[in-house]
Amino acid sequence: MPITFQKMKNGSHNAFMYDVKQILADENMPLQGFEELIEIFNLAYTAEEAATQVRRKSSITDEMVKLNVQREELYAGLVYHHESALRHYDEAMRKAARKISYVMKSIAYMHNTSNVNRNGYIWKITSNLRLPQNELYVEKLQLMGWLDALDALNELYQKTDANRNTERSKQGNGNVLKARKVTDKAYQSIMKRVDALIILNGSEEYSPFVRLLNVHIEHAKKSIAIREGWRKHKKEEEKNEKINE
Repeated sequence: MPITFQKMKNGSHNAFMYDVKQILADENMPLQGFEELIEIFNLAYTAEEAATQVRRKSSITDEMVKLNVQREELYAGLVYHHESALRHYDEAMRKAARKISYVMKSIAYMHNTSNVNRNGYIWKITSNLRLPQNELYVEKLQLMGWLDALDALNELYQKTDANRNTERSKQGNGNVLKARKVTDKAYQSIMKRVDALIILNGSEEYSPFVRLLNVHIEHAKKSIAIREGWRKHKKEEEKNEKINE
């Protein structure tokens, strides 16, 4: 089953080739006589992995990790403050805490999202708590300082993330793309050998290898289709927005 590698993101391409590497390393696969081709593929994959890791590595990423820890400490403190208010001896404090519980519950969803996606959740939480109908409760619970600190830290995280993306774009994709081409060529050499042997000897011997490989190819093709569909959807949205302007 053919696959268009050019449409793959770097991470997806690297992950697919890792799966191929694992299949080629399986001693149960009928790949005797493929040793030289597999060695070439493994060397190419190692070079691609190294190029990918170099592009991912950034001192800004370390800074983002620190900022995210600070964000987590802040909203964990906010949650604790709210939970304490729910148990407060003063009924007015308990009532105020109950009134904003519907907002505070949404913090739980942040633990299941990426660090970047947490930006949106935090903005949503602080914005909802700043709504006019919550103003009295926020004031009663003295939450404004927490909200200001969270917004400031969230904005800093967002700016740092933008700087990281700028840094990555300056580094360029060249080395990764060059390494990918070498890996692709090594992969295609193995596939051509398998195809030739199937024509000569029949498909039965190589069917376990082909079936397993096709599972990974099908998964990769679905990912490509989803990505292409999303791109098409975004283009349609942008086109409609221009029409409506």
